[in-house]
Formats: sequence, structure tokens, C-alpha cells
Amino acid sequence: MVVLSHDLCFAAGAGAELRGRHSGAPADWGRLPGRRETLGWGRLDRNPPITRSLTVTTPASTDPAAPLREILTPVVEGQGLYLEEISVRGAGASRIVQVLVDLPDDTTEGVDLEDIARVSRAVSEALDEYDAVDGPGYELEVSSPGAARELKQLRHWKRSVGRQVTVTPMDTVREAKFTARLLSVDTSAGEDHAVVTLQRSEQVKKGMPVKQLPPETWTLTEIRRAKVQVQD
Repeated sequence: MVVLSHDLCFAAGAGAELRGRHSGAPADWGRLPGRRETLGWGRLDRNPPITRSLTVTTPASTDPAAPLREILTPVVEGQGLYLEEISVRGAGASRIVQVLVDLPDDTTEGVDLEDIARVSRAVSEALDEYDAVDGPGYELEVSSPGAARELKQLRHWKRSVGRQVTVTPMDTVREAKFTARLLSVDTSAGEDHAVVTLQRSEQVKKGMPVKQLPPETWTLTEIRRAKVQVQD
């Protein structure tokens, strides 16, 4: 909903001042149905003031996870972790709150069970303290990304340095899907221009040594999809 108020002062002939107060859009924005105008006469202002005020009220979010994210983000960060994703499924007593956490993007280590247990307690206490979930009860699930995660954000690439990844290029006509080791992520030109270095390998014949091919650089805009490959 947008609420507009507009005060206008016009010079309308010698010794006259025409004032119009509009609830809605001003005259040059088009006439709105039901608009009221009040006119009064007074002295002439040589430099009549024009004031405008705009109040915008946006509708409340319909995403039930939105207020939970606001509450839980500082809680998870306080445990040294990153709030990756939060979702709410179901209704009533069968409602499930799913919280996905990860380590910061400056480390390539994995989240261990102690981390999950610690942050689960903190999240549960925060939800109870703020009475953040409506209904008679809910089930809380706290987890970390699986080994074969899809790389959808820049931080996912940073977290996966050293891992084998399956890459689907944007132009699959010129370049087919391939697997390579992610060697580095370079953001020196800005995060919007991030460049990743990948190294493929090939085995000419089964039983022969695997040959490492020269590293190659790709911008993230050249990659349609990428996923960490689970290694045996």
C-alpha cells in the first residue's frame, strides 16, 4: 500500500494564493476517484513552498521462515557457524523447522557432530525464548550440507577448494560436462567477477597412471551448474 500526501501553493493572480491539499496523487499525476480538495484565499507568496511526503507500507512477508532467520542468524553466528538455509514445513503439531548450518567460507573443513549438537541447543533455546513458532508444537531438525552439495553461491565454491567437482558449462555445445579438481577461487576483481581454477585429469588406458592436465580458469558466469563429487 502506498500513501501519498501532497501540499501545493500556487500564485493565482495578483494578491491571491490558491492552496490545494490532495490525499492521493497530485493533479499532474492524474485524478483519482474520491479525491477531496479544499480551496482557500489568502495573500500572494512570491516563492510559494512546495512540500511532498511519501509513505510506503510494504506487505508483510508470507514466508514463515523470514522472522525465524532474523532471530536465528545471530544465534548461529554466535556458535561460529553460518546459517545456510531455514525452512518451515507442515502445520499444527506436525510442523517441522529445518535449519541448515555450515562453517564460514574461510575454511574447507566440515561441520562435525559436536558443532551440530551445540548449535541445536542454542537454536532450540532461542525459538522457545521468542516463542517464534506458532502452533501447539514443532519438530526441530538441524543439519549441515551433504558431501555432494551443489555449488549455488560463491561461498560454496570457497568451501569446496581442493574437492573434485562436476561442472556443466553454460555452452554445452562447445564444452561437455566434465569433472575436475577445484584448485582456487579468485575474487580479486570483485565477487561479481569471481574466477575459479580447475584441473582436469585423464587416464589414457585403464591401469596406466592418471595424467594431470594444465590448470584452466573459468568465470562463474560460464558455468551453468556445478556439484561436489563424492569420492570413495
